[in-house]
Amino acid sequence: MVQSFLKKHNLKQYPFHGCQFGVTELEGNPMKKGRMIATNMEELSSLLKYTCDGSHTHGQSRGTALKLAENYTFSLTDFIHCCFRSRASPAQTAQERKSLESIAVPAMSRSSSDKSKSISDKIYARVLKSAGLEKRAPAKQYDGMACFSEVP
Repeated sequence: MVQSFLKKHNLKQYPFHGCQFGVTELEGNPMKKGRMIATNMEELSSLLKYTCDGSHTHGQSRGTALKLAENYTFSLTDFIHCCFRSRASPAQTAQERKSLESIAVPAMSRSSSDKSKSISDKIYARVLKSAGLEKRAPAKQYDGMACFSEVP
């Protein structure tokens, strides 16, 4: 049934390992935990580069640690969001920003320090602040896509 759905919708499967995106067990050791994404987004094919290279030892994947590993790490979600952003065409992104300006600018701070920021930078800063993640900064590149991670 799953295979027929994948075939019907022309979805490709891309396996990867959790240890490559910061999944750890309770003692902090990397957990290999295999994962798979089925998609029609070619940008996600770069997940194939994130299978374990065997350069480290893994903690055991069982019990509470395995249950906690069901959650996505920031590294993984940042990677996926970078793929989404890279898929958006520059014209589409510019059009979306223009439509957001009429809605979002009145609610944005107009302090002198904000005047040099683009509307997308202001929105991104607001989203990070509301999520309690305002201390995040560009840290990784995934296939030329800037991604973000926690600042120590």
